[in-house]
Amino acid sequence: MPKDDRDEEGLRRTYDVVVCGTGLVQAIVSAALARAGLSVLHCDGSDYYGEMDSTWNPEIIQEKIKEKKSSAELLAEVSCKSSHIDKGFIAMNPKGSESNLQWHSENKVDSFGLDVGILVDTPFGKGTVVELPKSFDESIVVALEKWVLANGKRSLVYFRIPHEYRHNSFSSQVLEELLFQTQGVQSLRTAKAKRILNDHRISLDATPAFVLASGRAVSGMLASNVADYLEFRSAEGLFWLEGGDLSKVPCSKNDVFGTKLLAPMDKRRLMKFIQLAMDYATQTSSDEERQQQVSLETANAMENSPDAPTSTLETVESEVQSLNERHLNHGRSLARPQNKVVSTEALSILKQCMDDGMAFDTFLEKVHKLSPKLQAIVRYAIAWEREVSSVSLAEGMENLKLHLQAVGRFGNTAFIFPLYGSGELPQAFCRSAAVFGATFLLRRAAVGIKVSDGNGVTGALISEDNSSECKMIECKTIIASEASFSLERTTRSCKRILRRISVLSGRVIRSDDTDCHITTIPPKTVGNSHTIHCVTLDHTLQVVHHGCTVMHLTTTVECDKGQETDDEILSEASRMIIEASGSQLDEVYQVCFSHCFEPTGFFSVSDVPEGLHLCHHSGQALTVDNAFAQAESIFSKICPGKDFLKLSEDFDVQIKERATENNINDDEKNMLESALDIVRKTKENKNEQTRG
Repeated sequence: MPKDDRDEEGLRRTYDVVVCGTGLVQAIVSAALARAGLSVLHCDGSDYYGEMDSTWNPEIIQEKIKEKKSSAELLAEVSCKSSHIDKGFIAMNPKGSESNLQWHSENKVDSFGLDVGILVDTPFGKGTVVELPKSFDESIVVALEKWVLANGKRSLVYFRIPHEYRHNSFSSQVLEELLFQTQGVQSLRTAKAKRILNDHRISLDATPAFVLASGRAVSGMLASNVADYLEFRSAEGLFWLEGGDLSKVPCSKNDVFGTKLLAPMDKRRLMKFIQLAMDYATQTSSDEERQQQVSLETANAMENSPDAPTSTLETVESEVQSLNERHLNHGRSLARPQNKVVSTEALSILKQCMDDGMAFDTFLEKVHKLSPKLQAIVRYAIAWEREVSSVSLAEGMENLKLHLQAVGRFGNTAFIFPLYGSGELPQAFCRSAAVFGATFLLRRAAVGIKVSDGNGVTGALISEDNSSECKMIECKTIIASEASFSLERTTRSCKRILRRISVLSGRVIRSDDTDCHITTIPPKTVGNSHTIHCVTLDHTLQVVHHGCTVMHLTTTVECDKGQETDDEILSEASRMIIEASGSQLDEVYQVCFSHCFEPTGFFSVSDVPEGLHLCHHSGQALTVDNAFAQAESIFSKICPGKDFLKLSEDFDVQIKERATENNINDDEKNMLESALDIVRKTKENKNEQTRG
């Protein structure tokens, strides 16, 4: 490219696409567009990737909480920076999708104080507190574990606070702090809490999300080779919290037969319903494959001979009489006997109910006679419903299909989770985009877009690095979060995602080797109007100190105009889960926040400038498949007819041509040729010596 086509920073003066924000949807689209051969400029005002899909730590969270700039101040800054633009300018919030973020609480507990019976660490070894002082003039008495007297009693040690260190206030926390400073005495709970909080490996996902083992996300990562950048662990189990008890959710035949959650009659009814759902999933998949095959054969036939008859393409049976499984379950078993005849009557009834527009809960109650408890388990834990009002039967069965087809692919459940947190996903796709030529600018937020008189995008205004000025980048396509156009805090009634993250000194679920679990709390359990999802991740996911757990609680709340979000719901849910775990768990860190995920209403459908593509947060979703669906939809609008997340043929040819021009060869081939050359020269030298 000629130098005149680049500015003083080396950036192009014109890009095909400018992507604003590094959220997961934008990152996926960026990678797809770069692989399709388009020039992409990707900018973000933060110094990390991901926006509301990123991974934070307590230090980053504290910095965010301290930010005092209001929406009015941000608007004033944007107006000042864009003062040289006369008209056709639409301002954007530099915070992007974080513009609606509200912080409710944050707390660190690095001192639990001293109490009788608590274990402490002293200069003489570990011991137990047997007596506490009532004032600084008295001593604390500790019985040592290792030192035993001749009469069989443990040796006692007395510790007192020196006069020069005494405070006016006296409490168990103050006593422990002063004893540690002067005598080196500290409770084991406090010592562990401090070790956890000082560990820089704590990774707290802003939006924890699993990858469905056989969904869009897996297909996209395999097609783009982004899977090579990531490592995953399988979720060990799904749990149900009700009445103070944690019970494993049955998702397969083995789980149904072995569960203690259901009565025998409920087990039989659930087994019958799961079999119907699996038959429906297999049949719909077969129909989709058959339709694709027919379309392909038709296209090939018309290409080879337009006048050729297509009657052979119509010989496919319209009704499936036996459904064979597409994959082996965990343990290498089939979910049903091979070639077992399917009850077409049950599938016909299901289809008729779908055509009649029946609700999912009505079908469970009226047709399959499931009990209220079993209906709740199916709806909220297996079919991922979130509200009290049920979805349509078609949507519920589609969710069941996705869930059941993914069970057993990579473990006991249908879900896998990235090591180091789900914030690794947007980073991986941004890395893939950069490999194929996308340019990334961090700490450089998009503050507005320029539109023409014909309401078409002509450029993006990017903030300069360490400067009050802005730079105009010409482009005809911009991708941005819809929340970026909300410069004022939302005051109308809206739904918000409420999140609570806790770092616990112990494991919530101890029955498995890895504490990577999903727990569902149904609506109306703790005053919640929506389902509460609890995700627990331990040190095997590389997100927290060894022997600890990160607990993510997520729900949806509806806020009226001017109403503050109530975070007590998740506090109560956290208490219930900790009590139900039966473990001695200390919450050493906690943070609670919320953000709006509904459309802001800034643009009406007809007002969106041509070339501007809006994305939005997926809401309370357990998996990232919604983000991939959004990304594919945006990509198909920009590059119609091209394969999503696959390398374009033109780009592949260019890469090979560049490799040839730059004499880039295969390293393994060069090493092999060098080794053969050494062997050849060695043989020649030996032959010469023999002849000599």
